[in-house]
Amino acid sequence: MKSYLKSPSARLLALTVATAFVLPALAQAQTEVRWAQWKGTEVGQEFMAELEAAFEAAHPDIDLVAVDSPFTGFHDRALVLHQAGQLPDVLMIQVDWVAEFADLGMIEPLDERIAAEPPEFFANIPETFHTTWRGKQYYLPLESGAVALYYNTDLFEAAGIDGPPATWDEFAETARRLTKPEEMQFAVTGTLATEP
Repeated sequence: MKSYLKSPSARLLALTVATAFVLPALAQAQTEVRWAQWKGTEVGQEFMAELEAAFEAAHPDIDLVAVDSPFTGFHDRALVLHQAGQLPDVLMIQVDWVAEFADLGMIEPLDERIAAEPPEFFANIPETFHTTWRGKQYYLPLESGAVALYYNTDLFEAAGIDGPPATWDEFAETARRLTKPEEMQFAVTGTLATEP
């Protein structure tokens, strides 16, 4: 299996996720910590498995159990689990869910835990990602990125492509049509931090 924890940013990501999100569960002295996530691709699962192994190696008294779910329906499933009293100890959530989940008591503020950590632990997390709600910080980023598609209209026109793709199939076909190795012209897609 390929290792995704070799880069400094991946190690920081692993440390951030493992420490910042698991601390609420540790305060309850649990030996099994359930972590709900939606990383479903093979690469994403391998990356999360490495995070789990790294955390458990550093904390042998804790069994970190990943609870995988598809992204579709994840929000509503979390609400149902909360109402049933079965919410996992740690949730991977979207930033736009913070206010709702905080108001429902599904997540708790991290301010005291953050204050207890050395400042360099958070040095690589820009202030813009310190998400607060009602003056308290409930969230630390697992990943960040811009969701946008920029394209070169001249290249599209030269290839006879009318405009940007609207589906993944169109995206793949557009990339094939624009990739010309003999001219050193390649269509490239970006990735998520957990999907290298």
